[in-house]
This record gives sequence, C-alpha cells and structure tokens, in this order.
Amino acid sequence: MIGVPACCCVWLEWAGDRFGPWRAEDRPVPPRRDSRLRPRPGTRMALQMAAAVAAAFALGWLFFGHHWPWLVLTAYVAASGNRG
Repeated sequence: MIGVPACCCVWLEWAGDRFGPWRAEDRPVPPRRDSRLRPRPGTRMALQMAAAVAAAFALGWLFFGHHWPWLVLTAYVAASGNRG
C-alpha cells in the first residue's frame, strides 16, 4: 500500500526532470562552503540514534506498557544504519 504511491512519486519526479520544460542540470548550484560547526557523519549518526532510542523508550513506556521493547528495537534497527 505504501510502495505504490512512493514509486509513483519517484516516476513523476523522473518524468518531470526528463520531459519537463526545465532540465535538472540547468539549475545553478550555489557553492557549498564547509562549516566547522557540523559534526562528522559518524557523530551525527550516533546523536540521531540516541535521540530516536530515547524517544522510543519514553513513548513506548508511556503508550505501550510492557510492550515497550518492540518500539525501542524498531527505532534502533531503523536508525542504526542511517548515514544521511
């Protein structure tokens, strides 16, 4: 049920970039400058996972009673491989 709308969105974006009146390559890209305030990707990933697991502990204990470990496990699995 979720995959069909997701695929349609990707296909529509691809079709718009390919056949639309504009080209994706024609857009000006502003130059990126490196920020010294951003942590390294590994540190960011650890912080995101810590926040997700902490929220899962709180919400799982609050709403799901003795089934809270399932929410924590799901949050850990979903956030442990996130590199973006």
